[in-house]
Amino acid sequence: VQDFHYGYVTRALLGSLPEEFARLSPWMSPGSLAIPDPTGLFKGFPPTLIISGSAECALDQIRTLKDRMTADIGENNVTYIEVPNSLHAFVTMSWHEPEKTQTVKKIAEWGTRVHSDK
Repeated sequence: VQDFHYGYVTRALLGSLPEEFARLSPWMSPGSLAIPDPTGLFKGFPPTLIISGSAECALDQIRTLKDRMTADIGENNVTYIEVPNSLHAFVTMSWHEPEKTQTVKKIAEWGTRVHSDK
């Protein structure tokens, strides 16, 4: 668990839950390497789009999440987009062009493809 701002974020998310919950709960940290057996956590999940920037602070955890989801629901059900030199939540930043617009277009294409398959 990353200890941003002296642990404030983790404490705020946990509330009265024990600290180890942040490392061991797939609900809170699905990309945590501390989860004893992550096999099957995502079985039955719908097609999923995961977007990250290569400068994302949680990049390792996001890649782990992608690998786990791919193992459980198959490569054809997980679309992973990693945008070079992009930060956390870059699609919300007006100055992060052209990556923002390019990624929003990919999101729309993915949504159209997923929903047209039904």
